[in-house]
Amino acid sequence: MNQRLVGIKMLAQGVKMKLYEAKRNSWVMPIDDAQAPPEARPVSAGEPILFHHLDGMYSYCHDIHGEVVHLPGWQEVEYTEKPE
Repeated sequence: MNQRLVGIKMLAQGVKMKLYEAKRNSWVMPIDDAQAPPEARPVSAGEPILFHHLDGMYSYCHDIHGEVVHLPGWQEVEYTEKPE
């Protein structure tokens, strides 16, 4: 099966996973409020986040406004579509 179709099927199913299991450069949303590192902006449950990569215990991501945010690698997330 085509990789793109597999990705779309996963989106439709709402597959839950740990952030470290998500594909790089994909849109995800946390299932619960995220535990942010000290002095970082907290991320709310259901907020769309563009996950780039893990950087130690936390990740390098962007929110819908282009602001850098950091989710913990163990955060439970699910794939979501890119916000319009």
